[in-house]
Amino acid sequence: MLACRPVLVTWALLMSSVQSQSWRPCTDLLPIDLLSRALPPSGQATPTQVQMVQSRGSRGIRLTGPVPTALSFTASQVFTNCDYFPSEFSLVATIKMQRLRKKTNQYILSVVKEGSASLLLGLRVSENRLHLLTTPPGAGGRRRISFKNVGLDDNRWHTLVLAVTGHYATLTVDCGLPVEIKQVQSFSSTLSTRGSSFFIGSRGHWRGRFSGLLRQLVLLPGSDATPRLCPNSEPSLAELSIPQVLKSSTLQQDQHGLVYPYGGQQQPLFQEPQPSAGLLNNLMAVGRKDLLCCSVHEHKEMSHPLQRYTALPECGGAGGWHCA
Repeated sequence: MLACRPVLVTWALLMSSVQSQSWRPCTDLLPIDLLSRALPPSGQATPTQVQMVQSRGSRGIRLTGPVPTALSFTASQVFTNCDYFPSEFSLVATIKMQRLRKKTNQYILSVVKEGSASLLLGLRVSENRLHLLTTPPGAGGRRRISFKNVGLDDNRWHTLVLAVTGHYATLTVDCGLPVEIKQVQSFSSTLSTRGSSFFIGSRGHWRGRFSGLLRQLVLLPGSDATPRLCPNSEPSLAELSIPQVLKSSTLQQDQHGLVYPYGGQQQPLFQEPQPSAGLLNNLMAVGRKDLLCCSVHEHKEMSHPLQRYTALPECGGAGGWHCA
């Protein structure tokens, strides 16, 4: 019997070594740019339901049209080693949205079970509040963590970091003072993502679609992202990872006037009107070499190529279109 003990000890050590070598987190512990994953690769056409808008000098994505599922991808693309959402993580988002009405809820992000439309995880914003919703396994039902008086819906850019670890959830907005909430139960370590999808700016259907601009959306497994962003000279636009097409480009002056750089994609850039800008806004898509006449809500393309004009012609049609 005593002779068997060394064998048993060796076997136990061997099994422990094998388990430690085979265990891996569900994803690499690096920032995952969810917005870049949802957008088409460079060179491919952007869905018509997705607009790129420049507001207050920074670019963001806006969902339009009747199909809010334009920005989505399967969870298996992110969680490559196993099917569980990390129990410790940070979500980083840079958004700009107008004042929401009472009882209005809009989703910045959701993870939804395919086929049943069951919400596994959601980052939701309402009037002056931010909510993290989860549906852990078992009969406990849905859980919600709510941060009040967050001041996100004021038509300005804001960068928020929501960090979750154990029983605690911490929200930091624009590198300000963090707000911490202690939960009764810790975040589930068995939230299965098998057969689910990420939806950016929606819950997978029209109701709850995010109406604002989204510039950044990053998942950082395993740690709090706040030290990576703060302090920052521009806290409302602090960057952890932003799609290349949304990165700011400085306007360049040449002999023909202002040139709007637009990366490699040939898509129109919508300039969001400022309060003092009036009703009409003009837009030149340099890459496409055509002229777009824009109002607040729509744009119209001229049928002839852009040439040099001393006085630009009118874009005819209802509504008094003018290219000034």
